[in-house]
Amino acid sequence: MPLDPQERDRLITEYAAGPDRLAPVLEGMPPDGCRWRPAPGEWSLDEVLCHLADAEAVDYTRIRFIAAEPKPVLRAWSQERWAAALDYGSQPGASALAVIRAVRALTAGLLRQLPHDVWERAGEHSEVGPYTGERWLRHGVDHLEDHRAQLSRTAAGWWAAGAPAVPARPGATGAGGARAALIARYAEGGARLRRAWEAVPPEARRWRPAPGEWSPHEVVCHTADSETNAYARIRYLLAEAEPVLEGYDQEQWARAFDYHALSAEAALATTEAVRAHTAALIRSRDDAAWARAGRHTEMGPYTAETWLGLYSAHLHDHADQIDRAVAAWRAR
Repeated sequence: MPLDPQERDRLITEYAAGPDRLAPVLEGMPPDGCRWRPAPGEWSLDEVLCHLADAEAVDYTRIRFIAAEPKPVLRAWSQERWAAALDYGSQPGASALAVIRAVRALTAGLLRQLPHDVWERAGEHSEVGPYTGERWLRHGVDHLEDHRAQLSRTAAGWWAAGAPAVPARPGATGAGGARAALIARYAEGGARLRRAWEAVPPEARRWRPAPGEWSPHEVVCHTADSETNAYARIRYLLAEAEPVLEGYDQEQWARAFDYHALSAEAALATTEAVRAHTAALIRSRDDAAWARAGRHTEMGPYTAETWLGLYSAHLHDHADQIDRAVAAWRAR
């Protein structure tokens, strides 16, 4: 039975409100409380937040594949493998929470404008088979709520245990040489894009330099989609045994999602959030991690080093694109 419009709207409202329900649980929790594990093998608050950030980013890509791609494939991932391989305990919970907030806000805006038939459309999940937009939406609502309850129990447990001190995990040692320069350039990309966007006169933000070219607003919305895909890709590469990275049609996504109808500020916030949390992850990777390889469905063999080379330049290139659009607008 098709998803009733009233039920859909109710679920979207719950989906959008999810991050706000996390705030009271985390309020007043100091770093020791965020690092504390209730028992061996159980996650701390920071680790739950890192898991949620990864889940939200993967789900961000999934609903867009379902909505825009002709034969979408949704790749499964192992939450336990990611937690171990990515060392959630060494990652900052604050930047993970920023990912959750930004991704949900932008996606909620998209959900409200998707055509009704998207909720019946299905992608092929690599483990569970056909996976509809409706199933995606119900899972998104339930998943965050389940982990909100887990966060609440863990926070209460730390206070009940007498608020014990928990040693901080060692910080990242950092890469050297050419790789360090690429990581630094990657980390600077969000700020470079924001400077370019904020320099665009309001009346030029939706102006296209030529037919078929993107406006600055559309460029920013594209970066949210491309950067969140990149967020998921590096984690598949670092954590999964034989990762397959799905290509997508960026022009089709721009058309299908009507970028001008989306909030550029929400898109920019998403781009910045997924960049910041990923920068924290990649600074501590060793040579073996950078050599890990998978297969891109369009580009073929694809390593973590390949990923870094591409995405260290990605936002700088799009910031330059925005600068050129503004110069063309002024010269027209």
